[in-house]
Amino acid sequence: MKIRLAGFADGPLLHPILEKGAFGGVGRNRSWKMIAADEATNDLHVLSAKAQIVFEATPHGALVSKEALIAAGLTAADRAEAAKLEW
Repeated sequence: MKIRLAGFADGPLLHPILEKGAFGGVGRNRSWKMIAADEATNDLHVLSAKAQIVFEATPHGALVSKEALIAAGLTAADRAEAAKLEW
């Protein structure tokens, strides 16, 4: 799967994080209604925007540098939070 860099940060807005909403339905069709988790989606969008800045500053074929991550304000805790929000 290819991810286009130009729209990387927009991914969370196009495919928001979902959470369980109300439980409803009748009989076998009873289930949780999934709703958008707006705050979590916004948090992931902010982290994705910072990551996009780093990726855009990295030459094609090069590895992302620690300095670029620091300059964009990304931390190890941000990486862990983004991974948690993605999954």
